[in-house]
Amino acid sequence: MNKSYPPVPSTDKISDGPFQLRIDKTKYSDGKCHLKAKLICLNHPDYLKGQELDEVAYVFWIAQDPPLGRGPFRDIERSSDVTEELEGRVVKVDAKVMPHPEGGYKLRMNIDHPLYKKKCKNKDDEPEYLMELMARKLPHILISENIEPFNGVEDPSEIMRRSWILYSQIMEKYHT
Repeated sequence: MNKSYPPVPSTDKISDGPFQLRIDKTKYSDGKCHLKAKLICLNHPDYLKGQELDEVAYVFWIAQDPPLGRGPFRDIERSSDVTEELEGRVVKVDAKVMPHPEGGYKLRMNIDHPLYKKKCKNKDDEPEYLMELMARKLPHILISENIEPFNGVEDPSEIMRRSWILYSQIMEKYHT
């Protein structure tokens, strides 16, 4: 399972269950770090000695924010006023996708929306919520650009079905 954590100060430590890693400036430099743990069989009747049974990887950044990825979202903006127009009415929404001036898209996240407040009790909860928002908003981008899996699809039911499949695939990859 791969997880990405927010930046860790260079004098802090990371804990996950019984395991702990102290970030010491003399051993680690600022930037991206990978922590990988493998479970190797030493003695078991069902497995060969030395067989890799499981692996867990953690990616974290020391004293700096991770760079933006190569996905469609170039920027994330936190705002308390995110609205869309629906049938002549202005409606507050959880997030909105907008073109970014340098290409790609900007995601405006509504930090005053009840869903944000429910899911983000503290700053550590925000990455998972943000991932859910991006996974839900990605079909909007693919539909507007007529990209697979929405290329040529006009049936609203089929668009909805494909959107949920795409969302499910993204969240499965994020959580595994």
